Amino acid sequence: MSRSLPPCRAHPAGVVRSARQGLDGRWLVRETGAAPHRPRGAAPPLASAAAPLRRSAFLSQARPVAAALVFIVLHAQAQAQQQPETQSVEDRAQAAAAASRARSSDSEAIQRNYVTPGLAGQPIATIDGKRNFNSSLACQKTATLLEIIAQPGATGDLMHVQIARDTDLDGAVDSRSTLPVPVSGLCANGVIACDPGTWTQCKPFRWDVDADRNLKLSAAPLTELAGCYCINNSCGTNLAWGNLAGVLRDLGGGMIGALTTADPRLGVAQAVIEGPVIRYTGAQTTACTASPALPQSSYRANPQIIAADAAAAAANSGLFQTLSGSPAGLGKAQQVRHCTIERQVTVEGADLDAIVQRVLGGYATTRTGNTIEYLMGSPGDNSLRGGNCSLIDFRMTLRVEDPDRITGARLLDYYADDWAQIRVDGTLVASGPAPWSSQGLPPGKCERSGAFHASPNLDLKPWLTKGDHEIWLRVAVADGGEARARVGIEIDDSCRTREQIVDQCGILDRDTKCRISDEFVDGVQTFRNGINTGLRPLPQVRQFGASACAVTLQRDFFQRDRIYRCEIDSSAVPAHRT
Repeated sequence: MSRSLPPCRAHPAGVVRSARQGLDGRWLVRETGAAPHRPRGAAPPLASAAAPLRRSAFLSQARPVAAALVFIVLHAQAQAQQQPETQSVEDRAQAAAAASRARSSDSEAIQRNYVTPGLAGQPIATIDGKRNFNSSLACQKTATLLEIIAQPGATGDLMHVQIARDTDLDGAVDSRSTLPVPVSGLCANGVIACDPGTWTQCKPFRWDVDADRNLKLSAAPLTELAGCYCINNSCGTNLAWGNLAGVLRDLGGGMIGALTTADPRLGVAQAVIEGPVIRYTGAQTTACTASPALPQSSYRANPQIIAADAAAAAANSGLFQTLSGSPAGLGKAQQVRHCTIERQVTVEGADLDAIVQRVLGGYATTRTGNTIEYLMGSPGDNSLRGGNCSLIDFRMTLRVEDPDRITGARLLDYYADDWAQIRVDGTLVASGPAPWSSQGLPPGKCERSGAFHASPNLDLKPWLTKGDHEIWLRVAVADGGEARARVGIEIDDSCRTREQIVDQCGILDRDTKCRISDEFVDGVQTFRNGINTGLRPLPQVRQFGASACAVTLQRDFFQRDRIYRCEIDSSAVPAHRT
């Protein structure tokens, strides 16, 4: 029995993947009413394709297996109709349902009774076991497609990982190799190799396939790895030994993912774990062709269409609609409920106009780095004519959209021949060459026989709240003159992130009738059948935003996928149901 292990220290790691859409194929989330997951340590019924292997089993072999199941269901209906007349319709239906549940109650049973014998060319029995038929769902078969031996060392790292393959599916192992690096951490699609027993000098590798379709490890950035966690002694004692079955599944799932990505015809019918060995039984499915590019693998290339196709098939099936709406279909003494706790991240960038813009007046806008200068007035020598003494106004309107991104705003300098005032939203902030506060003529002689210059570097930020603001340059000119004012604004146009945790599990967590059964944190299984596995994901790294505003974040987690088992009111459920 595995013991509770201390949580792993936080270490940098790669990009996470969703447990529903991970690369290792260890888990398929089941909705309300789904059958329980397999017991801890049981061999996973994996299947074809590089995305989740369990789901892909039903993608690459969906049509032939579905045909077999249709035959079996129709036979069960015929058997039910042939029951003695002394039995009621309900009794016959219950007998047929019990026989069906015995052979297809969960994915393990479907795998054992239909998928595995179908891919292996073995007889498939009807629900009542009275009739058998042979199928040929695969072109080539092998007892051992892939065999992996993993041996943890004293440091907790996998010091010896040996891989044996039957590359041509002729039933004989023709390729053997050993990993050239120790495995200190596992990812859904790769491994992390560090100095044994430590988390230093770590190098990430991704599972890949070469031109001859042989497995290999390719150096990859952490952002290309998913669902990584530590297994050596730097994160706890005996993590690899205590979770050896899960370690083998994750290790083999990454390899199978790479192989089936390169050739989606490959199907994995069964995975068996024996001590430190995991052995995959496989076949070539979907078509007898030398090319791996097949229309039958469309679900593998575009898994998003599965839900729509399934909904369409269900909507057109009268039998499905009848059963799903019946009391027998709705009533359960225990329900399996899935929920997520997700970290949602929004990246916000800002261009200049989204912060502040000149909408009226002024004659120029220049930008140097994050500083924008706005120029107003008439700077040309003697470009203004005033006669004896004239007042001339220049008004510039700045529209502030995001004042929080304005880090500084100043009246840098101004000059005039002869007098000048600077007002912001009507408030006098500067004047010269002598104090001039009225809106009438200057308090002294209008003609100053030359221009004056001032550089007050006056702070204008308190005025620049959200909305429109008017900068007003008033000039008094005798005979000929000129004037100019320069306003500088510093902005922050960096990429910003907003985060929020969306917890859809809170209600279930507080419900005393519900208990957590399974949990995946960024693809790493932390609970299995209600038992803490002792595994903890490394801090995950994800990229957000577009290329113009890309942000890389490292967090303890981004998504938790949970399965709860909840007791419900079974008073309306028939006595024979459990």
